[in-house]
Amino acid sequence: MKRCTANWKNANEYPPVGCEEYEWLAWEFLRRNKKYAEHFKAISHLKPGEFEKGISPDSDSLLAATECVPPAMDGETAVAYCDRMRLEGVKRWRISKPKILFTERWLLAKPVAPEKNFGTKAVHFMVHQVKIAHPKNGQRDSFKLTLAPNEVMVRLRLDLNIAPQLISTLARLADVVKAYDDRLGDGQTKLRRSRKDSVLKMAHVWLRSYDAYQARVLYVEDPKRKRKRTDGPAAIVEQFRSENAPDGDPRARANKLNPPDWAERAGDYIDGMLYQKLLFAAPTKQQVHSLTELLRVWRGQGGEG
Repeated sequence: MKRCTANWKNANEYPPVGCEEYEWLAWEFLRRNKKYAEHFKAISHLKPGEFEKGISPDSDSLLAATECVPPAMDGETAVAYCDRMRLEGVKRWRISKPKILFTERWLLAKPVAPEKNFGTKAVHFMVHQVKIAHPKNGQRDSFKLTLAPNEVMVRLRLDLNIAPQLISTLARLADVVKAYDDRLGDGQTKLRRSRKDSVLKMAHVWLRSYDAYQARVLYVEDPKRKRKRTDGPAAIVEQFRSENAPDGDPRARANKLNPPDWAERAGDYIDGMLYQKLLFAAPTKQQVHSLTELLRVWRGQGGEG
């Protein structure tokens, strides 16, 4: 299964300039993600019912479509994995439901083939929601929670005042988020967190530039492709300028911007999965101000306690 590719020279194959349908733009970024294409291919090979209900321990289905603790080996089936766990004497092991992993990783309600064009009936995102979990029937031993690398768990006391606990949590989370950002940027370019309005304005250009560079990479990697390299920065600028008059359209300013930068920004939303930020409502200025004031007071930087 290959990730989506489009003819970057055909503007009609992309969302229109200034498109404000967040889910449409999110899907355009997601369908170009290589890992998503691989995951969809793995899921398509599961037996009926295994995606929703889970993979049986005696199944010969490959475990590439889900997550296992401890991790499964490449190309390992469920039955082989379970046999290995028994031989190694592992007391606690788990094969998660493919549906849970799929929805939490990609935020899609159901798998959609990368070549599928956007449609509200076919492509439906599930916005992430904060979940609350607690021990069942008051038994600590029955409480289990598996955390993904991009998740964090907070423990609160219900018999104490919740307000100061939440304020303290916000302060601690700020440090955790910074550490997570530093880890993402370790050894690689930092992801640029563009504002939503910037994404809406430039997504059309970013996606086409990204596809143009991908087409160029394919040409370089395949020596049998005997044609001119017409997918570089100059070609992108020329293409955009030839499509419209200078009427305020972002493409009309192509000669003032940098196509490689456009492609990299698209890569942030595709490979860095920043497309998910399009699906969340941004906090209002009043909410941000209120939280800032609460943190300031709680840290003893002024105000009444």
